[in-house]
Amino acid sequence: MYHVYSLPSELLATLSPRNLVTASEHQPSKSVPPKPPSPEPTVTPSTSSRTCNICPGALFSALEDQRAHFRSDWHRYNVKTRLTGGKLIGVYKALYSDPKDSSVYLDGLREMQHKSEEGRNWAMFMVAGGHFAGAIVRVSGLRGEEGESQTKKKKPPKPQPDTEVLRHKTFHRYTTRRKQGGSQSLNDNAKGNAKSAGALLRRYGEQSLRDDIRNLLTEWSEDIDSCERIWIRASGSNRKIFMGYDGALITKGDERLRTFPFPTRRPTQSELARCLLELTRVKITHFTEEELREQDEAYLQSLPKPKPAPTVPAPEPEKPKPVKLSKEEEILREKWSRLLEMVTKGRLEPLKIFWEREGPSFGSIDSRIPEWSGERRATILQVAVQAGHEDLISWLLEEAHADPTIPVPRRYDEPDNAGNLSDGSDSPKTVPAGTWRAAYDLARTKGVRDIFRRCAATHPDWWDWLGAGRVPSILSQHMEEVQEGKRKERRKGLKDKIREREAKEREKEKEQPPPPPTREASQSVPQSDSMTRRLGGTSGANEGVAGLTAEMRAKVERERRARAAEARMKGLNSR
Repeated sequence: MYHVYSLPSELLATLSPRNLVTASEHQPSKSVPPKPPSPEPTVTPSTSSRTCNICPGALFSALEDQRAHFRSDWHRYNVKTRLTGGKLIGVYKALYSDPKDSSVYLDGLREMQHKSEEGRNWAMFMVAGGHFAGAIVRVSGLRGEEGESQTKKKKPPKPQPDTEVLRHKTFHRYTTRRKQGGSQSLNDNAKGNAKSAGALLRRYGEQSLRDDIRNLLTEWSEDIDSCERIWIRASGSNRKIFMGYDGALITKGDERLRTFPFPTRRPTQSELARCLLELTRVKITHFTEEELREQDEAYLQSLPKPKPAPTVPAPEPEKPKPVKLSKEEEILREKWSRLLEMVTKGRLEPLKIFWEREGPSFGSIDSRIPEWSGERRATILQVAVQAGHEDLISWLLEEAHADPTIPVPRRYDEPDNAGNLSDGSDSPKTVPAGTWRAAYDLARTKGVRDIFRRCAATHPDWWDWLGAGRVPSILSQHMEEVQEGKRKERRKGLKDKIREREAKEREKEKEQPPPPPTREASQSVPQSDSMTRRLGGTSGANEGVAGLTAEMRAKVERERRARAAEARMKGLNSR
């Protein structure tokens, strides 16, 4: 077993840093061409003379393969391990002044072997769960110790220990609840201050532990200042005990600070001794080429992968800038919005007044509705028919002379028969594909369709009602009177039929004989009579004595009982 600060000089002379076996495969250099891979050893008969005495099991069939093997990393590694007795030495990176710079590892290891006048000292501290352990240890002897001991004494000196504990201290305070974990301060920060007696004791224990550790650091201040490394094992909250307070001996950016590079157990004196031995003991291992290659590949995979180059998103199409409207255009848009609102809601009287005042600004009643309004219909008449306001449609056709033959615009996402869905039998037929529609095709009720037919009968020369207007037929006043007469006759005929049916039913009821009384009905009458006799009168006898005095009631009751007795006697004599 070797100590990291007292390695033999013969061993140091043969050491060299190990490079990655697969580094040339993964990261080839730009200036030096990559080396050819080591040829795979082949199994040949025992008579073959091309072998390698250092690499066991390496047999080659050709001289070129053997020469390439001598230049391979596997052969060089085996040669150096043969010189060091077949040993691979490893130490923790945290021992070096700059753990991240791998180029100075070998020089740093050699520099560790030089002894200083005051020796090399470490400070080691552990705190967890209310337990604390600290020590000041010497990991390297003083310069000239061996020479002085040999000059003063003729006898051979006793072997000096590799490490020596100069100071040590351990103590414990009650800071955590049993089987709960976590300190009382963390629990207070998460849930608020608890008011139990145990919480008060744990808070006092945390304060005592913090004060005791800081007092100990002050007492060991001279030894800590001379230490080469300061090892601290503490959680985030416990780490504030050692630094970050007024008069702290250890600053946060101190280059001597280190954390233990391996898991540790409960802070005790024996755990500090184990950690000291683990840090200062040199690890000796021996790996085959395959094991080294596996370790290298695992190391390369653990390295952070380069971030992929950010993909440049495709430029978004520029949105059309809103057109700035003039004052006249804004006023016209507001008028169109008011007009469409009145037509959609069926407000006829306000519409008449508005049209008389603002009609000339729109041009005519058949002006096309602008596209910016989002309206699917072309004219005001089509909007009114779609909404189904009969009085407004009649005014547009009769007084405003709106054109019913203007085609309805068809959108790409609108079916051919959109707008003319109705449950009436006289609704417009489905428009064939590829043909146009008119305002009449948007009607959903019979009342709206009749308005078009009446107007076509009254003013046949205004528009092409039956052609471009798609009105199926006219409806004159005479035709409406005839239809109304037919409806009245049908209603009258229906009423006569109902009366005849009711008369026949009444006659049938008279002709039928009355049904015989049932047995239950015949028996119910004598039962009620006998019951009244037994009780001494009819059911309304109690109502006859209401309002009488007590003497009158008694007299009436006696008379009733006498009559009942006489009735019973007569019944017995008749039998």
